Amino acid sequence: MQTFCNIECKTGFYLAKNEIRCVRKGDPLGYSWAQVQGQAVCQAISCGKPPILPHAQASKHPALYGVAIPYSCQLGYSIDSSPKGPKDFRLVCGSDGSFNVTKDLGCYKVKCGKCPTGEKYNNSKVAEKEDRFYSEKCHYGCNVGYTLDAQPIGKTDFSLTCLPTGEFSEPKTCDPVSCGAPQAIDNAKALTKGEVAFPGFAEYEVNEGFTIINDVKPGQNFHMQCQSNGKFSEIIPPKEWSKIAKDSCLVGRECEPAKPEIEPVPCGKSPEVKNSIYDDKDYFFGQSLVYECKDGYTVTGTIKGEKKPEVECGSKGKYLWNKENKMPECLPVECGEAPEKKNAQLVTRGVPSPVTAASKVLMYVCDAGYSTAVEDNPYKPLHRTDAITCQATGKFTEFTDCVNINDCSDSAFCGDDGECVDLDPPTGTPFDDYKCKCNAGFEQTIMKGAVDTKQCTNINDCPDPIKDACGGLNRADERRGTCVDGDQTYTCTPSAGYKVKKGKNETCIPKVCGKCRKLKMPTA
Repeated sequence: MQTFCNIECKTGFYLAKNEIRCVRKGDPLGYSWAQVQGQAVCQAISCGKPPILPHAQASKHPALYGVAIPYSCQLGYSIDSSPKGPKDFRLVCGSDGSFNVTKDLGCYKVKCGKCPTGEKYNNSKVAEKEDRFYSEKCHYGCNVGYTLDAQPIGKTDFSLTCLPTGEFSEPKTCDPVSCGAPQAIDNAKALTKGEVAFPGFAEYEVNEGFTIINDVKPGQNFHMQCQSNGKFSEIIPPKEWSKIAKDSCLVGRECEPAKPEIEPVPCGKSPEVKNSIYDDKDYFFGQSLVYECKDGYTVTGTIKGEKKPEVECGSKGKYLWNKENKMPECLPVECGEAPEKKNAQLVTRGVPSPVTAASKVLMYVCDAGYSTAVEDNPYKPLHRTDAITCQATGKFTEFTDCVNINDCSDSAFCGDDGECVDLDPPTGTPFDDYKCKCNAGFEQTIMKGAVDTKQCTNINDCPDPIKDACGGLNRADERRGTCVDGDQTYTCTPSAGYKVKKGKNETCIPKVCGKCRKLKMPTA
């Protein structure tokens, strides 16, 4: 018998665990009894994580029944929008598993009121008319002719921010525009020093090498006026310009005269410099032209020579290089004399001295019996030539050495009974440029064919003359035996009636029949 007990938890708690049960003890057939054992657990109901309320900070950990979670308004917020209003409140986890959140409970921006005006805000106008709240801005714009820093490119607007205290931040002031120091004008220098304020003038003088009146005349002056917008006006030319402006309009017609321009003295088209790359166009005083010598060329013809000479257009309308009235040259880089190569001959004709990067390719041919590939065909070599050139670095390209051709490249040479030995230096005749190192019992033999070769062949060890070998001829002019050649030796095959006699010089001798038998003669 195991019956669980019903457990009821208090308000705000739930039954998380129930192990209480009635258990039978003892012997069912004898004495037994019932006993309650185990435990039950009631846990507090969880409301989960506290709700996120705008602009309020609280714990992010889940809360249980009865727990109060404190909330604090962020800086610049209060419960009633007042700068000194309450900023803290609590939410309690209820027995239903939810927090006691009301509709209007929360944190609201602090109110600063209307955008301020008055003496501090002279020379400016505010855009907003409504009340401002925390972090909101009042936008002001300076009147025409005023900026925040009195500079021509200075800002003309600023803003105030509603602070957490319910006050506005301090304003900036709009000051009268200053045109500052005379602005830089290309090809002219300012004679006026210091700042120029509206409606003053800045005086300039045209630089040497430039003109504003179409005349190469020193001391040409003009003016620029500081305007209310903080910028200088266009160039106000000298009196001499009036005639130029008048002549630019057709007679009897009204038109706007051309604007005065400060023009540099022209030098004309860029001169040609051979073996270089350059921008072919008109250049003017103050401009420079770079001649980029082509790869393999320098101004001096040496590897350390200048490669990008720069030429400038002078104030007199002349091109100048190194401040002199002359033009640079791009000369080919020198590599020196044509080098000699071992076991090879230079076959290129008309080789200059010295060889330069502009020179033609130097062709070399290997001597007879030599090649750039050691395994080349000795009878019909395919790699006897190699070429080098003078590089832009002032050095020749790498040359592949001419080496002795391996005349033993054909495995058939000398056969299986010897070793082919390549001869160095070669004679240039392939047949004469190797020999056979034959094994013992073999000798070098010339084998005739479409291409004569050398082979290792077996040496005939039979005695010479062959007719005297193995006993020679008997009185009947018949051979006593036949000589059979072997490996550094020979053997004899005896003819009928003969046998082999072993020894240093094997031979064939007659067989011995023994003594003649005595025969009995018949009697009469």
